[in-house]
This record gives sequence, structure tokens and C-alpha cells, in this order.
Amino acid sequence: MVYSHYMDMYGYVPPQPEPGRATPERAIFYDMIKGNTSYITHLLDSHDNLSPNIRNAGGETPLLFAVRYAPKEEKLNIVRLLGKRLDVMMSIPDDHGRTALHEAVLQDDPAVVRELLQWHADAFAKDKNGKTPLDLIAGADCPKLKADLLKNPPAFLLQQGKKDVYNALRTAAHHVACTDEKPPAPTTQEKLMREFTGALTKYDLRGVKRVLDNQDFDIHGEDDLPLRQAAFFGYADIVDTLLEYGADPRVRNNEPLYHAVRQERTFTIKNLLACGADPEEHMRTFRSWKFRDDLVPKMLEDFCLQNRCADSYDQGKYFSRNVKPRWGEKRRFKKTADAAIKKGDKQRLKDIFFEACKLNRPWTVHNILKKGDIENDELLQQGIKHATQYNEKERRDYRNKDIVHVLLEHGADPQKAANGFYDKLFTDRMIFKKQSEYRDTLAIMSLMEQFGANRKKAEDKYFKRDSGAEDAKKATDEKAAAPVVKKADKPEIKIDINPFRPKPPQ
Repeated sequence: MVYSHYMDMYGYVPPQPEPGRATPERAIFYDMIKGNTSYITHLLDSHDNLSPNIRNAGGETPLLFAVRYAPKEEKLNIVRLLGKRLDVMMSIPDDHGRTALHEAVLQDDPAVVRELLQWHADAFAKDKNGKTPLDLIAGADCPKLKADLLKNPPAFLLQQGKKDVYNALRTAAHHVACTDEKPPAPTTQEKLMREFTGALTKYDLRGVKRVLDNQDFDIHGEDDLPLRQAAFFGYADIVDTLLEYGADPRVRNNEPLYHAVRQERTFTIKNLLACGADPEEHMRTFRSWKFRDDLVPKMLEDFCLQNRCADSYDQGKYFSRNVKPRWGEKRRFKKTADAAIKKGDKQRLKDIFFEACKLNRPWTVHNILKKGDIENDELLQQGIKHATQYNEKERRDYRNKDIVHVLLEHGADPQKAANGFYDKLFTDRMIFKKQSEYRDTLAIMSLMEQFGANRKKAEDKYFKRDSGAEDAKKATDEKAAAPVVKKADKPEIKIDINPFRPKPPQ
């Protein structure tokens, strides 16, 4: 890594750090995936507040992250470097219960496994499936590791007084696994999630967008891990992109907002608050922190004050209450909608409401519903259809996410909305190859899911999969409820198939 140093008329100007090394928490994982061994030592020695056991949003420590993502030629050096430090814990699991030793066994890397065992990694730690590294050695496809354990047994375990681990390793290496004992293969979602994490850590924007464009990638996987991970690393542009794709900022007790406030990312905080994040749960913690930028606590306090001071109608309607009118929108509202409200002309008010839904005016829609006394689920569902319809004259699709957000906050049934909107999602999926080409459609469906809709139910209803199952279940229930009439026993008739057998005397 080369920094350019130069002088100007005011003196020395320090070089700008790489995006991946802007903060110590981001830099430790960035250097792991890049294989910068010298920078890792410098980071851990020069930052007192940086723990070598820090966990990212997925629960991965630097050690586990290095075993999972570091370049193959530098992986062993990084593990050896971390193992020599007394403050590094060797068996901290991630959110799936996997430790560094689990990961090294699955990668069939004998050198890393031996190094981890030498630095007292726990061979009996269980993951979420109850599998220990010993179970994985016995059941997984790791021929290199088994051959190494048989050819060169880890005698250092006997010197450490771990005879039970030594014997268990020898037994596992001799074991021939059945099909049932093998661990499940990683799913497509798990592979894409790891690819996303690797690209995110290296700040590879093309790699991130490539994963997001893959139709098999679920942005809500593992409690919206992509958004939580991007907020942990503090990449504002990637957080903004994920929010555009429909990621939910309220997951895990508003964890993305917690990371953004901790790093004082003002732009990210504004976006997360606008998308529904709630700081109330963490305000006691936030008030105890000392901020370099006074704008951050002021922004949070103002948001909480607006929430508490909002009237009963606006309680909980964070987006609708804070949406800003466009230029001239208030004047137009006063001339049209306000006049119709005063006259009591509800038909005229409905026409103005549908026009505002089509033209993407969320402030007008919110105030019509608030003041016009026309709110009902049928009207709200029609508003969602107008906001997402296809205009034949203009030959364009409307995907007004802000209007849908306002209508859902006002009580529109999210499942009905998802059922009616799924045909547009299916059509766009068939037309476009990349998810970025129909991200507005994905964002609207994700927004409906955030309000409680089930995409699987909408899909089943669209393809009419549930009707046959319901009819079969209804027929089964009727059959079970019908009384069973026992038929009378018929006399048994015996037929002699041998005509030459002598008959008994009568």
C-alpha cells in the first residue's frame, strides 16, 4: 500500500486513507481480507479501544473472518499472528455457532487446523446444528485433513495434556462417514451472502451490485444482514442502495441505526430515520455518549420530540408525518382538496386523492386522509393500485414507493396490497434479467413485507396454488365429520374348488 505525501503552501498535507481503512473497526476486517499482515499488528498495537475479539454484524471475529475470507497464501500467517497474542480468544462463534476451527475443517485446510489446535482452539464447540469440529472431521468431505492427521498425528496435544482431544481426532480421521452424517451443503443464499460480505469489506461496489442483481439473493436474509453489515462498516452509499432495494432498518432492535449513531454518520442517520428506524430504544445509551458532531444528538432528540408531541392520529406514522411538500403543493392543496373538504364533496376529494397517488404527492395524500374523513381499506387499496399502475397513454409504469408507504401507515391491509401487486413483480422479473432494473418494484414488495405481508401467500394466490389444497382439506374435514354407518355382516359363502373330493354323508 503506497501513500502519496506532498506539501502545499500551508505545509504538510497528510494522505487520505483508503475507504476500507477509514476507521479502525473497518480497517481490521479490510486488512484481514486483503492479507495485510503488517497493518494488522500495527492496528491492534496502536488503538487501545480496538479489541482483537470485535464482532461484526454477522458475529464474526477477525480470526474467524480471516479463516473464512483471507487470501490462501496469507491465511496461515494471520492465524499464527493472532494465535500468539494473549488477548485473542480462539473459539468465539458467529451467529450460526461456527468457530474458526469449524470453518478450517470445512475448508479442508490441515495447516490452519493444526495451528488453531496448537493455540488451544476448542475442538468440542458446537454449532447451531450441534456439530463439533470433530463431527465435521468425521462426516465432512476433507480428505487432505484426514490424511494429514493419520500421517502426522498432532503430538503437541499430548504435551498440552489433551489426550482426549488427541484420541478423538484419531478416531474421527479413521471414521468413514455415512450419507446421514455429512453436513448439509451451503445453500445458494449462503454462498451469495458470503460473496456480498467479501465485496462489502473490500468496498467493491461492482461486486456488491452484482450480488444485489442476482435474483436468488434475498436482501432480507438472516434478519437483513446485508444492511446491518453495511451499517457496521459505515459505507453510507451502500446503506443508501440497500434501503432503495427495500431493506428493513428496524431489524434487531434498530441495529443499523445504532451503528450509524456510534460512527456519527449524519447522512446515514437521516436516511434510516426516514425509512422507519426508531431511536427511542437506544436513547438512554445515546445520551451517555460524547459526540464530536453536535448535530447527531440534536437530530435524534428532535425526532423523539416530534414523535412524542404528535397528535393521536399521527402517532406511529413516522414517514407520513415527516414527508415534505413539493414546491407549490400546499397552495394547490388549499385550492383543490381543502375546498372540497369544506364543501363536503367526497367524490371530488376522491378524484383529487387518486390523482395525487398517481403523481406521487405523499404530502397531499397524507393530509387528505387526515382531514377528509374518507379513510377506508377499499379506498387505500385503490390508491395503491393508482400508485403502481401502468399508464397506456404515457406508456410508463408508476412505482410510487412513497405513496405506498403513506397508505400502509394509514392502515391499508398489506397482504391485500401484496396480492394485488404480485403480478407486477412477476412480470418485471420475467422481463428484466438484473434486479437493479426493477429495484423500485422490489422495494415496494419489501415495504409491504415490512408491514406484515407474506410474499409466499401472494405468490400462491397469483398462481392459484392454494385453492386445490383448501378444497382437498375441506373434503377431508367433511369426510371425517360425516357419521360412519356400519354395514351388516353378510353370511360367508364357502366354495369348494375341488369337484372330485368326496362329500360328507348327510
